[in-house]
Amino acid sequence: MLSFKEMAKCLQSNVLTDFPDDYEIAGELKVIFSENEIRLGIKALSKLIIQLFDTVIDNANIIAPPCDTLDVIGWPEKIYVNLRNPFTLLYCTGLYGKYDNNSKCLLIDGKELNKMYRKARGTKTDKFLNLLNDSGMTYTTEMESKKPFSLTKAGIVKVYYPDDDYTLIGLKVLSEAISKVKGGAIVEHFMRCDYRILCLPKKYIFDIREVTNFLHDEERDYFIELHELLLSNNCKMETKPDSFIFNYSSKKTKLKVVSIHIMTTGCFVKLSSKLINKEPNLLIDAPESIKEAIKAGHECSKKENPDACNPKCAGKIIVFSLDGVDYMKCWHLNFNLPTTGNIERSYIKEWIIKELS
Repeated sequence: MLSFKEMAKCLQSNVLTDFPDDYEIAGELKVIFSENEIRLGIKALSKLIIQLFDTVIDNANIIAPPCDTLDVIGWPEKIYVNLRNPFTLLYCTGLYGKYDNNSKCLLIDGKELNKMYRKARGTKTDKFLNLLNDSGMTYTTEMESKKPFSLTKAGIVKVYYPDDDYTLIGLKVLSEAISKVKGGAIVEHFMRCDYRILCLPKKYIFDIREVTNFLHDEERDYFIELHELLLSNNCKMETKPDSFIFNYSSKKTKLKVVSIHIMTTGCFVKLSSKLINKEPNLLIDAPESIKEAIKAGHECSKKENPDACNPKCAGKIIVFSLDGVDYMKCWHLNFNLPTTGNIERSYIKEWIIKELS
């Protein structure tokens, strides 16, 4: 498992820094700012995000002090949770702040900022405001003079970024655009400075080569290899804007074959097997970790109650035997397979090849 500092460095490598001159910007985002201001703003914001990562890395031992209780198998978010907080607070500042063109600052009600930051599950407001200040942001409220600090009593806060006036324009525009993306990975988009969301697409396509930058080379190369294997075998890929999930379905059958889930809390491959019902010996050589993941897969709720689960689901089930035990699983929800080791990765690849043949 990566340390807090190591994960911060990996996620920093995901920040986009190269921006084409002609990327699309939705008309509704150009109401306040010109297209040129937005483009300059996004470039400047990317530099701020990288600087914020540097500050997080420099303060890693303060933000997440190393201790035994943090290293809980299966719950790495206990370690990484505070990686999101400073970016969540910066995002909320951009979204709820009003840009003042005369003073080149954002005006925001402290109580409102605190409310929305807390709603986004942010914690330790004063701690992360200080971190933003250390990254070059200036919040005109005396955080150090009042103990304990309360953003709810700060009144109207003026937010500046003295190093580059365009930065707050980029912050405001990107926050507005990302807020329109429905789903749970809002801050993850923001942490990458993903300018492509400025076109406000109905369907957003991630690049698997980009969002896997934070992984070790071995695991990253593996997911790219699977991606290319599936595309070369007549599969169509779609991504979900609420998380880094890559879905691959057969162009011939229209059925999902596999999906790749990329997360800081652990990556996995979700395989929708059509062979497990048909080949009794399919899993005979499976690694124990794969077998355990399959055994732990979702049961079909309709086997106990015909009215259970999604009423539109016809109860498509997977029936198979594994290690002498019979199982009845839900085809739509299974199987979430671990990719932590070379043995698992090799087995999953060979299984996928069989499913595609």
